Amino acid sequence: PGYPPYPPNPPTSGYPPYPPQGGYNSSPQLQTQYSQASTGSTDTSSGGGTITHEHIKASILSAVEDKVRRRIRDEMSTREAEQDSLNKIREDLNAGGERLRKMLQKLQEESDELDRNISTLERKQEEMDEMINKLEATDEINVDEAVTASSPLYRQLLAAYAEESATEDAIYFLGEALRRGVIDCDVYLKHVRNLSRRQFMLRITMQKCRQKAGLAI
Repeated sequence: PGYPPYPPNPPTSGYPPYPPQGGYNSSPQLQTQYSQASTGSTDTSSGGGTITHEHIKASILSAVEDKVRRRIRDEMSTREAEQDSLNKIREDLNAGGERLRKMLQKLQEESDELDRNISTLERKQEEMDEMINKLEATDEINVDEAVTASSPLYRQLLAAYAEESATEDAIYFLGEALRRGVIDCDVYLKHVRNLSRRQFMLRITMQKCRQKAGLAI
């Protein structure tokens, strides 16, 4: 049985249409279209652009270069951030090390000062032990000889201070006697007047002695 031929359709996907019933040799134009479709090339005589292998290679290289540049920039940014962080950590460590060094130096100075104080206390302890041994070996102590001054000026100052203190005590006890009725007011005023005059002279003497000796007044 005979089948009707396929209807002639225009090419839509770059492939040549089915040949007419007369065969492939009936149209040279169809042969040309089939040859172009099979080689993947187009005719540039009509003014259209042609994408060659060099164009595709250049496009791929450009895309790869852009991607590599982006990766390099990202990597450099990451490295710079890490470097800044490491620099900050190094500065903090250096500052902490300097503080620790100062603290250790201060502790060493305090330790040396403590050792010196301990040595001083040990010497003082030895001196006190020596004095205690001497006092224990002595049968009787003369109070007047126990406290002596190194020069006549200091002896005069010491004597004036002792007499002034005794005068102050005498005035106090006169007041107590008057309060208890042991003495009357006239006797009290008479003795207090004499003692106050003597006390004034003693204080003037002490002031001059201290001024002569260069002591605080």
